[in-house]
Amino acid sequence: MSSRALRKALREREEEEKAEEIESSDESLPIKKSSAFALLAQDDSDDEEHSDTEPQPESVDPQSGTQTKKKKKKKRKKKGKGKGPDAGLDEIDLALRHLRKNGKSQPEALTTNSPWQTLLAIDINNLSPEAEMRRLFGRITTATDPSEADRGNTRVQKQMQQLLNPKNRQATMASRKSLYIQGKETWPMAPAGGLSMDIVDTFDDGSVMYTYMHNTSYNSVQREFDFSVDAMDHEMLLELMQKHPYHVATLLQVSEMMTQERDVSTARDLLERALFTMGRTVHSSFARNLAQGKARLDFAKRENREFWLCAWRYMQSLSMGATWRTVYEWAKLLLALDPKGDPYRIWLVLDQYALRSRMHLDYLNVSRDLELKPDQGAPHMAFSQALAEVRGGDKDKGKQDLFTAIAKYPWMVARMMQELGVDAPPAVWGKQPRTGTEMLHATLYAVRAKDIWNTPEATNLLVEVASAVQPTDKETDTFDEPVRENDARHVLLTNDPQFIALLPRAYTARVGTSSDPLPPTATTWSLVQAMEAMMADSPADPNEPTTRFMQSLRESLREVIARVEQSQTASPFVHAWRNGILQWSGDDSPEAEATRRAEENHQAHVEDASDHDDDE
Repeated sequence: MSSRALRKALREREEEEKAEEIESSDESLPIKKSSAFALLAQDDSDDEEHSDTEPQPESVDPQSGTQTKKKKKKKRKKKGKGKGPDAGLDEIDLALRHLRKNGKSQPEALTTNSPWQTLLAIDINNLSPEAEMRRLFGRITTATDPSEADRGNTRVQKQMQQLLNPKNRQATMASRKSLYIQGKETWPMAPAGGLSMDIVDTFDDGSVMYTYMHNTSYNSVQREFDFSVDAMDHEMLLELMQKHPYHVATLLQVSEMMTQERDVSTARDLLERALFTMGRTVHSSFARNLAQGKARLDFAKRENREFWLCAWRYMQSLSMGATWRTVYEWAKLLLALDPKGDPYRIWLVLDQYALRSRMHLDYLNVSRDLELKPDQGAPHMAFSQALAEVRGGDKDKGKQDLFTAIAKYPWMVARMMQELGVDAPPAVWGKQPRTGTEMLHATLYAVRAKDIWNTPEATNLLVEVASAVQPTDKETDTFDEPVRENDARHVLLTNDPQFIALLPRAYTARVGTSSDPLPPTATTWSLVQAMEAMMADSPADPNEPTTRFMQSLRESLREVIARVEQSQTASPFVHAWRNGILQWSGDDSPEAEATRRAEENHQAHVEDASDHDDDE
């Protein structure tokens, strides 16, 4: 039932009421009246429910006004015989109720959410930097076409200009729907190439675990990509991207190349293209669960780690444009996908994005939720929460929280004041980090949050509260938590040498690639699956020695992975599969043991075959 029909019906009822007010005169002129429902039916002819009982317009003589009212009353009485909730309502009231029940204004069925899930609910509209720019500056703001941007004159940049030339575009992708990014006319028309998403598991709290999946065709392109990366052949990567314009790993790698060439416009465009193709392949229920804070993504699978890396780099690109509200929403999205594991250690930077985007109260609610308690022990959070309280309007509580934080972590304040160029008061003067972990956290926060505290109001607040703290010779508790794997991964993702130099050698010595920095040490992905995919794509004679060796190696790896998962211990090796060659990080690892075992089995097969030939 259209709103236009309702407006007509309401207008008709008003006219009827006015007519009834002047009906007392016996000389009233004949009035042609029609039922409101008849008007509604004219605009909503597909409503067959009322078509059979629809009264026809009728003319009345001058003295029939009273009779008409009596007939209406009788009709209402007949309808009112039932004692239901609709008793006593006229046709228009019923129509309005019908619209409220079945129209667009009907709210979706309520679902039960845990409080912390509600806090991690993602608003898809806030993932668009263009939407934030329109909110800030109006619709005059338009995004620059990357094909028109100045990309420099290097050889790689010229090749990228040719690839992005409008003459090389087959069709437009602007009309295609995607969850994260709106398509652009500058992008070639091509399918996702075998990328999809499926549900892995559902949990008692209502959350749903998803995973991206690669089919055989996509895995074949993935191996071409791995070969190009190992060969460090940029030409091959560009050719691969031209043949497969929506292969995520290739887009990520070429985007990184453009970043190194200082072509940030093209780098961002490629990241958006990768997010676009990952957004158009999501499961049908993913967006709904993401909006309810219930969507999860398994970081152990390499296919999913590509999304994490793409989203992180996109956040860094958005930071250059200061669209902080969008950056904050993307950061919350990554946290929501794995709030317990937090593989990218989003907590180390979420506070800064919140303060820059003026999401003070939202950050306070998220960071103080009891379900997310394990990450509240980080020193930097105490300072950011205090500043958020002040900016949120509760200055007294903010000062009190800041006083407590300074007394507990004086070495943090000393490092912050050093970065701000402010003279430290006696309570924090000369305080230095005592452990490597304290040094890492102090440096990360002081350097990256400098501009947040480098305002007259914030700096004066810091100095004022620090001066009120009484000096003491008593040592405060040491923040001696070890640097965890997700801490190290976060630092490596910053690409900042001064931060990376503070990491323990155990992490910096591990071999990694820019397309998958610091992969988990024990995962269920990759080795066996990649081997099985290669064997399936390249069928061979099962009696061939090479085939028997591969089968033996696969079974040995299965045993090793099962043993690692059962013991839940991390092993110092890098999972990598490059063109059929496994690369181990050490001869003492369980994987090296599996290789030796497979070689022994293979040698036994060869000897058995040789003995069999001798017997013949």
